[in-house]
Amino acid sequence: MKWNSYRHNLSRRWIFIGLLCLLSAIQITPVAAQTSIVTNGTDPSSHLPYFELHNSAWNLVGAAVDATGSRVAVGLENGDIHIYSNAFELLDTLSGHTAAIGALDWSPDGTRLASNSLDSSVKVWNVVIGALLATLSPHYAVPIAITWSPDGSQLAISSYTVQTWDSGAPVYNSAGNPITDGMLELWDMTTFSRLQASPTLRMIGVTLSWNPEGTQILIPVWGVNRIWDIRTAQFTQQIPSLWFNILTAQWSPTGEHIAYGMVGDPTSDALIPVNMVVVDLASGRSVAIEAAANNVSGLTWHTNGAWLAWSDLGSKDFYLLHVPTSTRIVVTGHSDYLRQLFWSGDGSHLVSTSIDGTVRIWDTTTLVEPPEP
Repeated sequence: MKWNSYRHNLSRRWIFIGLLCLLSAIQITPVAAQTSIVTNGTDPSSHLPYFELHNSAWNLVGAAVDATGSRVAVGLENGDIHIYSNAFELLDTLSGHTAAIGALDWSPDGTRLASNSLDSSVKVWNVVIGALLATLSPHYAVPIAITWSPDGSQLAISSYTVQTWDSGAPVYNSAGNPITDGMLELWDMTTFSRLQASPTLRMIGVTLSWNPEGTQILIPVWGVNRIWDIRTAQFTQQIPSLWFNILTAQWSPTGEHIAYGMVGDPTSDALIPVNMVVVDLASGRSVAIEAAANNVSGLTWHTNGAWLAWSDLGSKDFYLLHVPTSTRIVVTGHSDYLRQLFWSGDGSHLVSTSIDGTVRIWDTTTLVEPPEP
C-alpha cells in the first residue's frame, strides 16, 4: 500500500492504528542505488534558509537533529541510519537494524543515538566511534516512541501490539478502530536494564516527552494526556483532549505548557474538529487552539518555550506558532505532506521530513520574536 493511496482511501476501521504507528502502512522496498541530491535556498514564505537532501527512492521513516544543530540522523526503510552534517555531508552509516527505522533521538550530550525499528528492537549507538552499544527488547512487538531523559541517564520507550482474536483477526472497538495494548518503559542507559514499566495502556499515541526536571513523562493515551512520575512509578495526572483522540504530545522546555495534536477520522460524516492545542499547566486552560486539515503528525518546541512547530497530514507546509503572541508563520517547500518535525536542543536548527523523499534542515537562528500585542 503506498502512502498516497493510504491517505486518500483510509477506512474508518484502520484509521487509528494506521496513524498510531506511521510506519505500519509504508510499503517497504529496498533503497535504490540512486544518488542523493543536496540543494540549499530560502523559503519565500517564512524567509528561513535551509539545506535539502533529496532521494526519490526514499520513503523516509525517521530523522533527528542533535542538541547543537550540527548533525542530522536519517533512518531508512532498509534499517540503515545515515549521519550527516547540517549541510548534508555524509559522516557515517550505522547498520544493524533489519527493518525500517521508526524514530531516532540523540542523547543530550550528542555522543549517543537511540533508534527504534519494525524489527521490534531499540538500539543504542555510540556515534563518536560508530559502534552499537546495546539492543533493547521492549515489552510489545512494535516500539513506537523513544526519548532520552534530560540528563541522558535513562531512555523512555513506548511499544504496542494489536489485540487479536484466536483467528488472528484484529479486535475492534465500537468506533471501528483496532484495539491496541501499549506500555511505557524506562531503561537505564548505563546498565541497559529495564527500570520501570507502566500498566497496559489502550490506544497509545506516537510520542513521549519528559518534563525539564526529568521526573515525569508525558504520553498520549486515547483521549487523554497521561503523566508518569518516575519517582513513584505511577501515573499521577491526566489532561483530557478537547474533542477527540490524541496522536502526539510534547512538554515545553520551560515546563509551563504542553502541546498536543489530535487524530480524526476523514471517512466520518461527523463534524469533529481536529486541532493542535496548547495547555497552560498552571491554570489548566487552553491558551492556543489551531485548526488542522488532518491528523496532527509533527510537534516540536523551540528551546525557549515560546515557538512551537507543528504539521498535519493534510498539508505540505508546517507552521511556526509563537505562543505568547499567537503569531503564526507558514513554512513551505515540501512537495507532499510531512512525516516528522524535530527542533535541535539549542533551537538553532529544525528538521522536517516528507514522504516526497526529502529532508530539510532549517536555520532558525533568524527567527525574530514578534512584538507583544
